[in-house]
Amino acid sequence: MRLNLLQPHPLLKAYIDKIFVLDSDGSIADDDLKLIVPNGLPKIVIPIRNGLASKVNGLYQVSHETTITLIGMSDISAIVEAECDGAHRTLCIEFSAAGAYRFFRFNLHEMSNRVLPLTEVLGRHASQLQEQVSNAGSVAEQMDVLQEFLLQRLQSREDDLLLNFCIQRIRALRGAVSVRELEKATGYSSRWLHMKFLEKVGISPKSYASVIRFQPFYKAYTQNPDQRLADAEFYNYFYDQSHFIKDFKRYTGLAPTQFMKYANEYGRIFYKD
Repeated sequence: MRLNLLQPHPLLKAYIDKIFVLDSDGSIADDDLKLIVPNGLPKIVIPIRNGLASKVNGLYQVSHETTITLIGMSDISAIVEAECDGAHRTLCIEFSAAGAYRFFRFNLHEMSNRVLPLTEVLGRHASQLQEQVSNAGSVAEQMDVLQEFLLQRLQSREDDLLLNFCIQRIRALRGAVSVRELEKATGYSSRWLHMKFLEKVGISPKSYASVIRFQPFYKAYTQNPDQRLADAEFYNYFYDQSHFIKDFKRYTGLAPTQFMKYANEYGRIFYKD
């Protein structure tokens, strides 16, 4: 499998974390976990060659070839594989945590832990976009169509500076920050912050911090599978080792010692430098 990063339009950089194309010349091994852990980024996904099948929160969803799919902010893992055997290519746009709300004019909590065709969310506008993307002759042309669409939807209102502050603080501290600390730093109540995050991020600040806290440790493991997951450095940002193991189970479905027994190349490709 090959993952190629693409550059977003300069006017979209502040709201998009990354854009990439994932290519595979063949099917994923049957014994691969095909597990994708949450990374705190809502997404638009387009299977360009072959479709994608996913299982999220117990629901099975198939995104057929060239179907534009919106994946909301997630705090649970997903199982993802190609719809049919053989080669596949997927284009993905990952919004920043505080970027997606600038393009979608609804409460993002409605999309959390969900995978939906964009046509179900945006109706005829998404249908027109899907047709334009399908008719584009190359990935570069498809990217131009998608980014022009996003530029048209980019809301002109000012950024939510308070939300940006909270997101930046959570990321800077690698998730090791409590909602009470955010209360003190902003002067707003936990209830108000909770509602703000649900509306414009999709999940609560506590859940978002938990996802961000887990990411460095999962990335470290994917880059070095032989690393001992019981080493103290893997839970310095958690209350204790049992807290780390609890979160590990939450995001992978398995305890660390069990997880190490399985291949998960499909999930690992997204963390390669």
